Amino acid sequence: MSPLLNIILKVSSVLQSPKIDFLFAAESVNTLKTTLLNMRNNEEYKIIFSNTKKMYAIHKINILE
Repeated sequence: MSPLLNIILKVSSVLQSPKIDFLFAAESVNTLKTTLLNMRNNEEYKIIFSNTKKMYAIHKINILE
């Protein structure tokens, strides 16, 4: 499983826990947010996003930016 999916799974489990630790949950969400923001600033992400936009245009699918 990819590292991103592992982080998402962990955050999901924390948020669904019946005995939720709100401080740990908030830290988990912030870690996920930071990971996603770092990925968005990555050149590989920009290339993938650009290619995705091209495919959407070819198939006449609107995409929010």
